[in-house]
Amino acid sequence: MAFCLPSCGGESREEAAAGSVSDGLGIDIAGGEEVSYSDTHGGFLGDGITYAAYRFADSNVREQIEESGEWMPLPMDEVAAVLAYGVTEHGEGYTINRGPYLTDEEQEPLLPEVENGYYRLIDRQMENGFVTAAMLERASLNFTLGIYDTDTDTLYYCEMDT
Repeated sequence: MAFCLPSCGGESREEAAAGSVSDGLGIDIAGGEEVSYSDTHGGFLGDGITYAAYRFADSNVREQIEESGEWMPLPMDEVAAVLAYGVTEHGEGYTINRGPYLTDEEQEPLLPEVENGYYRLIDRQMENGFVTAAMLERASLNFTLGIYDTDTDTLYYCEMDT
């Protein structure tokens, strides 16, 4: 009977997470330093949120993002902003709060406000991944959001499944 521990050549949690982020966003994040990571997925249906942050010493990831054509410059569109930070709308006699959806246990946004950079929102419930405002009206959400902060060379990654 043989037992193999993670040191027997298996992929580490950090390597597996970086691979998932690379696959999820369509960029190679090898060489990034993991700054933060959490994953609440689990249970019968696998609902949860994955959050990761990676810092980069070179501009390789930024170049990939700028050349891909799939990332948009900040500021975010309304759908991405609602998901990441929440949006408050004021009208005559009413206030509507929408989001945020990507929150920690205290219902605080997971993602920091980023002023300069790029973002990519992928609706994983649509075959083509395109996002529409109707996404926010669904009973369930399955999406990936990446934000790249060009001031700090930090990539933020969130994946939500409900």
